[in-house]
Amino acid sequence: MENEFSFALGPVVIGASLITTWAIMLVITLIAWFSTRHLEILPGSLQTLVEGIVAAIDEAISAVAPEHGRQILPFIATLWLFLIVANLVGLIPELHSPTRDLSVTSALAVLVFFSVHWFGIKTQGLKNYLHH
Repeated sequence: MENEFSFALGPVVIGASLITTWAIMLVITLIAWFSTRHLEILPGSLQTLVEGIVAAIDEAISAVAPEHGRQILPFIATLWLFLIVANLVGLIPELHSPTRDLSVTSALAVLVFFSVHWFGIKTQGLKNYLHH
């Protein structure tokens, strides 16, 4: 891999993938915060766009898990939005998608793996989940 920006914070090396990941999380958080500050009954263009995105994600989740859609919507929507933005960042010159780094991809895989089990235990109870 080519030389990329990194610095050490004690024994921990902070690389470009981590910095880009945190920047993406900050951008998504700020967009979510700013777009939900002044919600109206008659939505403006920004509110219409955000509601459309949420409705599309909700519809996709409900098609797969209709009885648990509302419960898993926040996790799945956040994961999808992060992945979309993370992969689109690679189109910006001098920036690289954090998902090109195996450690980021592995961390997302571990997060999803444990989340699937956690949601299963939460909805079915531990005894029923283990019996499954």
